[in-house]
Amino acid sequence: MITEAQYQNLQSVRRYLQPLMNQLVGLNYYFYGGCIRDLYMGNKPNDFDIGCTDRKQLDSLVERLKKVGYRIEIITDFGYKMRYLNNFIDISNWQLLTLEEKLHNFDFTINTIGIDNNYRCVFHKSTLDDIDNKHLKEVIKDGGKHRPDIHGRFMKFWDRGFSFKNEEYKQTVELDLVQIDIEPFDWADDEYDIRNYNLNNNNGEIK
Repeated sequence: MITEAQYQNLQSVRRYLQPLMNQLVGLNYYFYGGCIRDLYMGNKPNDFDIGCTDRKQLDSLVERLKKVGYRIEIITDFGYKMRYLNNFIDISNWQLLTLEEKLHNFDFTINTIGIDNNYRCVFHKSTLDDIDNKHLKEVIKDGGKHRPDIHGRFMKFWDRGFSFKNEEYKQTVELDLVQIDIEPFDWADDEYDIRNYNLNNNNGEIK
């Protein structure tokens, strides 16, 4: 279903997230969207999106994150923005959806990817290929409707090197999700911790 290189990239995503996830054992949640895409590409985001399926789990997640050092920066009608140093976590509280339901809200296949608390990775069947090739495919739903802001979203990703394979034909797909379990592997002892990644080493200052 996926190549060995793609699976190794997913294992690297697990490696990066695991230190924080070890602090969240017993809770039901999932990471989704751009943070997983960026980690898969080898980039280190400082903004992470987390979703839950019910309010009780969401409240427990917020309290656990407080215990490991995060604090609430902003509360809006859409969720919480929590911060530790220069790292942010956005927790949606207006859509208490499953990971699969959440992924149906995305615009392009490159963003339709998530990992739950059991390291189950869910994504559109071509997501990993599309990320590797920087190929934009618009996800359509409800009988082929386009997102009203799709052009602006395209420009955002075009600036990052993503494009439609053929500019004359804007490829669209209906979402077709697959899943794979990301198994642990023997990595170096030097593990990542997303809370500490953005420390600026210039004279020991934190920016």
